[in-house]
Amino acid sequence: MHISNVLRWIHILAGAAWLGEVVVVNFVLVPVLARVEADKRGWFLGMIFPHIFHLATALSVTTILAGAALNLSLVNWRLDVALIRLTSTQWGGVF
Repeated sequence: MHISNVLRWIHILAGAAWLGEVVVVNFVLVPVLARVEADKRGWFLGMIFPHIFHLATALSVTTILAGAALNLSLVNWRLDVALIRLTSTQWGGVF
């Protein structure tokens, strides 16, 4: 298997996991916390949310780094060409 295939899978899976975490936090945890008593809400936020945000950070960094490495691998690790791809293609336009 070529390295670009591995990087593509890492990039896609990390991005999907990050998006899933954002959806769960916003559409499940936040509405549930709105109905929880204030003292329990504080405990939950103090105990659970730091772990959630560390995971979100790790997933977003993994997504970005895998995407950057994928871009480089597709142009034979030439940084100049990879940077041009970031500004002149439809995928770079998203960035």
